[in-house]
Amino acid sequence: MTRRSIFQEHKNVLVFNNHRVLVAMHKSLNTASQAMKIPAQSISLCCLGHHISCFGYYFRHYEHKEVEITPHEDLGILRVEEYDRMCNQVRRYHDPRELNRRRESAEKRRGNKKDDTK
Repeated sequence: MTRRSIFQEHKNVLVFNNHRVLVAMHKSLNTASQAMKIPAQSISLCCLGHHISCFGYYFRHYEHKEVEITPHEDLGILRVEEYDRMCNQVRRYHDPRELNRRRESAEKRRGNKKDDTK
C-alpha cells in the first residue's frame, strides 16, 4: 500500500525577462521565490495567469508533457510568446518600457521597506 503525500509535487518555474526571453529555470516555486527575493504568491499568480508579470519578469510553470526545454540550448533564446503558443495558452504581455517602469517602481518599494526595518 502506498501513501499519498499531502503536499503537491513541485512544478518547475520558468523566468522570462523584460525582453521576453528565458533567463532562468527554477526547480520549484519556493526556490524561485528565494533566489529572486520575490514573494511566492506573486510568482504563483503570474504562473496561473492571474497577473501578467511580477517585479519586471514573466513567470510560467514548466509544462514538461507539452514542451521539452533543454536549459543549455534554450536559455537566452526561447521567448515567452513562443512558449505560450507551444502550450496552447493565450496570454497578454506588457510593452517592454511599461515592464521596466513597473520593475523600477517595485524595486523602489522594496528598497523603502528595507530602509524602514533598519
